[in-house]
Amino acid sequence: MAQSPDASSEQGAGGPLQRDLQRAHDQKRLLEAFAACQDHDLGNLDGHWLAVDSKITDVWICDGTIRFRDQGGLSDVCISSIRRRSDGIDAEAVYHEDIDDPGDAAGAYLYFSHRGERLAIEMEFWNDPGTRSDFLVLERKREPSDQPYMKCPQGFLPKPLPPFL
Repeated sequence: MAQSPDASSEQGAGGPLQRDLQRAHDQKRLLEAFAACQDHDLGNLDGHWLAVDSKITDVWICDGTIRFRDQGGLSDVCISSIRRRSDGIDAEAVYHEDIDDPGDAAGAYLYFSHRGERLAIEMEFWNDPGTRSDFLVLERKREPSDQPYMKCPQGFLPKPLPPFL
């Protein structure tokens, strides 16, 4: 028995059912990445950094995250998996444009490498393959507290969530 055109288009690569399945898969993957956040140490990259040629100024790599302020909001890139290479680090992460709004999270691939004295971090979002580009280029701003496995400074921590009613 032949399917009606409506039924076959719903099952097709771009149909509503396929989009719903992809959305569910993406959500599951993002939740798994959330669960793995802050379990990964970036070693000697932990500490205070300054972004080069950017509106972003203060950048902290701490608690397995990259935290920075831009346009008044606190943003967060939480590392969920890591693979060390001889010339850098590849990682997966959860990117929060505004950590006070948990609904705006997106999954991303990160690529860390040194460019002379600078640290370059390239990013490519999971749902936008082939768009890898510079995310941050950083120069070290050493602080006495810089150390592997360091905790983020108080001003770079998310606001506590309100209690549930």
